[in-house]
Amino acid sequence: MDYLDSVNDKRKKLEEQRQKEFLHKQALAQSKQNTKQILDTLKSDSETTKKVEIVNELASKDDIEDVIEQLKEVQLAALLSNKRPELILANGVNVEDILSPLNDKISAALDTLANSNSNEKLAKQLDKSFSDFSEAMSAFLVQNQEALTETQRGIEDSINRIDVKPVVNVPKAQVSVSAPKVDLSPLEAKLDALRTAIESIPTPSLDTTDLMVATDSVRNAIENMRFPVPNYVLPYKDINGAATQVELNPDGSLPVSIGTDGSIPAIDLFGSAITGSRYNQVEIDYSTADPDAITDITVTKTSGGDATTANGQAVFSTGTSATGGIKAVTNTTVNYRPNTESYAAFSAIFTAGVANSYQRIGIYDTNNGFFVGYEGTSFGVTVRKSSVDTTVPQASFNVDTLTGGSTSKYTRNAVPEAIDFTKDNLYRIRYGWLGAAAIYFEVLSPDQRWVVFHIHRTINTSTVPSVANPNLPITLDARKTSGATNIIMYTACWAGGTTSNFQKITDTLTDNTLATLSRSVITGQTTGGGGGYVNVKVNPSGALAVESTSATPDTGTVTTASVTNSNTTVLASNNNRMGATIYNEGTVDCLVKLGSTASASSYTVKMIVDSYYEVPFGYTGIITGITASGTATLRVTEMT
Repeated sequence: MDYLDSVNDKRKKLEEQRQKEFLHKQALAQSKQNTKQILDTLKSDSETTKKVEIVNELASKDDIEDVIEQLKEVQLAALLSNKRPELILANGVNVEDILSPLNDKISAALDTLANSNSNEKLAKQLDKSFSDFSEAMSAFLVQNQEALTETQRGIEDSINRIDVKPVVNVPKAQVSVSAPKVDLSPLEAKLDALRTAIESIPTPSLDTTDLMVATDSVRNAIENMRFPVPNYVLPYKDINGAATQVELNPDGSLPVSIGTDGSIPAIDLFGSAITGSRYNQVEIDYSTADPDAITDITVTKTSGGDATTANGQAVFSTGTSATGGIKAVTNTTVNYRPNTESYAAFSAIFTAGVANSYQRIGIYDTNNGFFVGYEGTSFGVTVRKSSVDTTVPQASFNVDTLTGGSTSKYTRNAVPEAIDFTKDNLYRIRYGWLGAAAIYFEVLSPDQRWVVFHIHRTINTSTVPSVANPNLPITLDARKTSGATNIIMYTACWAGGTTSNFQKITDTLTDNTLATLSRSVITGQTTGGGGGYVNVKVNPSGALAVESTSATPDTGTVTTASVTNSNTTVLASNNNRMGATIYNEGTVDCLVKLGSTASASSYTVKMIVDSYYEVPFGYTGIITGITASGTATLRVTEMT
């Protein structure tokens, strides 16, 4: 960690040094710019100054003398009492306007250098250059000021020496005075020296060798870091949102534990993956039909009990009679299949427990099965075996008592809460039987997770199976033995089946047997055109479209058969026969049979003399005949 801090300090110092260098370069650039502006301005002003002419708009002396006699002294004195010669440049520029910008720019250059971080030797050179520049500028101002002042005084003296008398009018004349030329080359030389000195300021070099070495060291250290694979801890949340940790196996693989508590719905009770959907053998939907109108269940009402439908669910009530009762049983059972899971799922709303009564729902019959509900005032689960019930009350549930305890999996927003049996809840009972497989009792939590709250275990505890018969119907039963309370149970839907969607071929199929619908195409081979395959079609009503074609015989073979009073062959069997006719052209009647061994008691048709018979189309077998006495002559035509 100290090494990384050292690298960070070096990086910070490098950034500060770069910032100072950047500011220094900016100051130098500004100084160069100011110097350039001074030179440009000076050159421009120098050219202007060299062409300066001083103009005085007064009458010349000769002109004044010519008219002096015409002027009156008092009038001229009054005219000239406040008159002063006015010095202006030829282009209208005042000398002060030329010199003032130079002074301002020189001061700015000096201020920039004063704030610069350059070395001391260079600062002294610049200071001397500016001192020489200041002296040259002062000499320039003094020289020009004296020249201008002397010229002005000469004009004023000339005017004051004029002795005139006032006149009415004075002609206008012009007097031109040329100013001496000003040499600014020394000042330009000094400014050039100043610019050269500024441009010669060296930029300090930066040595980053140490920083690069430190950066490479950090990079190599990071690249060579290795994390331990065994027992590496990963943060995780369980199904209830509580923080937990996951540890890797020594080989680096993630350990996966598949339990049989129903937390992984894709695994059945035997730990086998369920690759298909659950196969419902029993399905009852009370959302639209009255229980009495559902043919898949049998409803039994006792002493005022009743079954109706309201708000999309069935309402089973005992009535107020002391011995009232109501019962509904599916007509189809859930057929157990070895080594697969059987289940029953249903919704239920109970009336709070009432003494001398019971409310039950589950997968059971009068002899065997499993159910949940109230036995009197106590809610619990029951296993029925050979008509003997074993009930476990809620307080003794061996997985989750559903009372809102801190370890309960019955949660809402990951917070445990107590179950209310008088509210709508979804229950499920699962069993794998094989004689001793466990029975799981479950309820769906508000967080939409199946919660196992009790497991009935038989393995290594009994010498007989848990139930005598695992093929069971779904049953609801509510009954009283005393009291006037109307006990009501509500339920919306039932489903029962197995985790196998296979059935034996010998099983009886009914309208309730589920079948998988599949879209398929029947393909057949054509008899012509190379024997290719084409799709078989159905007509608009769904019937198979059959195209019938009839062959036409093109050959007729005529023979004569003499039939006596013993069995005689009229026409031998022929697979190529497409039809045949028989005509009795003799004088004796004949019995003809489509088959072998004709007799007086076994024949097809009796042909009298001159009668005609057509053999049915498609018959290709033997034809025989017999007479009572004498010989019958039959003319036979066979068509092929």
